[in-house]
Amino acid sequence: MIHVAVDSDIFFFSISLDQRILKKRNINPTEIKNNLQHLSSHTGKFQLSVPISVLGESVTLCLEGEREGRPHNLRELHDLIAFWGGLNINILHPNTAVAITCYRLNTKYRDERMTPQDLVHIGYALAYNVNYLITSDKNMQRFKLPDSSGLEIISPNNLKSLLDCS
Repeated sequence: MIHVAVDSDIFFFSISLDQRILKKRNINPTEIKNNLQHLSSHTGKFQLSVPISVLGESVTLCLEGEREGRPHNLRELHDLIAFWGGLNINILHPNTAVAITCYRLNTKYRDERMTPQDLVHIGYALAYNVNYLITSDKNMQRFKLPDSSGLEIISPNNLKSLLDCS
């Protein structure tokens, strides 16, 4: 089985209406939604996983955006929750392996381009032996993973290729 995790940006892009950002990043929200639904519905072939840190970050960005007039808001939160409800998601919960992995990423593998949240998302994926982490974040895609981790960080455009090859 192929284990695939997603970063919060993928969820936001799946519901985004901001054509300026979508064109800049060459993102098609309908395609992202369809790909995530495909992953979710083929449970014998794929396992769609989401670190609880990603869910928390998504909710926090929407709530903060509502209060401070930023791009993400309560409408997006409602859209995200409705979308999540239709997916077969395996939520990755914190455990000892996640704590140790995140600690090592923040010490031994520290990369100044990465936010602590990004390292936590990667830590979950590593601790749970995820095969692919999908993100549009270029810094995450360029992150030097520990040798023999088995994790590949790919863009949403590569997700389509993954689905076509499998």
